[in-house]
Amino acid sequence: MKQTFTYPLIYKIIIIAGILLFSFAGVMSYQQNADPWVVAVFIFFVLLSLFYVPNTFSVLTADERGLRKQLPLPGSEKFVPWARIAEIREKEFLSRFDLYDSSGNRELSFYSNIKDFFNLLELIEERMAGTLQNRVQPVFQTKKSLLLLPWSFVLTPLFMVLTFRDANLSWPVIAALAGISGLGVFFFIKRPRGVYIAEHEVVIHYPFVSKKIPNEAINSVVLDYIPGSYGSLTTVVNVGLASGKNITLSGFQGSNFRLFNSIKTIMKLDES
Repeated sequence: MKQTFTYPLIYKIIIIAGILLFSFAGVMSYQQNADPWVVAVFIFFVLLSLFYVPNTFSVLTADERGLRKQLPLPGSEKFVPWARIAEIREKEFLSRFDLYDSSGNRELSFYSNIKDFFNLLELIEERMAGTLQNRVQPVFQTKKSLLLLPWSFVLTPLFMVLTFRDANLSWPVIAALAGISGLGVFFFIKRPRGVYIAEHEVVIHYPFVSKKIPNEAINSVVLDYIPGSYGSLTTVVNVGLASGKNITLSGFQGSNFRLFNSIKTIMKLDES
């Protein structure tokens, strides 16, 4: 059965309005001899809006043979057979979901604010049974960008203190900067560095300790969707323990889909 997926009209209006508004503001700023950085800011937002045009105005069609993506440009149609789709990966910052083949080539992309997102995702996952998505990946490393983020909380206040050391900063300002640094240290300690999936246990590595969780101590593994701004969604893997605690995992290289399926597959093998 043929199914069609498009993006809501409101997002298309926002994109077009953004291009027109920022273009007009950039031209007016240039004509009034504004500072170059002001014009550059408007140009940046125009380019950012243009970046989202191809996907926002695209149409995805699913049938018995595969997925077809039609962009708003002549000759831009792309067809991907179901047999070629091996894995779903998520770009969390962009709320974008990419489909890859078994060689690691990106075949097709769509954003989580597409209409009937869950139906589309369910359809793709049904067609992917027995492919790379369901193979066990034993090691997951945290994305390098997320490892650097806590250090920005620590180093930015320190840089500000050193830069303005002659400005006699008040104690409330110093306390606030210290609090930001402390927050960075907290995130550094709390974020896992990696996950190792062994035959009978899942090992979560933190900066100073490692937590071993036997398979029998895991009650459930759920791939949850966290709503974001403008209808976007991001995924997290929630591991429910027999003790009643819950461990949330996300932000690993590869994809949360593969992490979820790897833990789930190992649990099934252990039960058998």
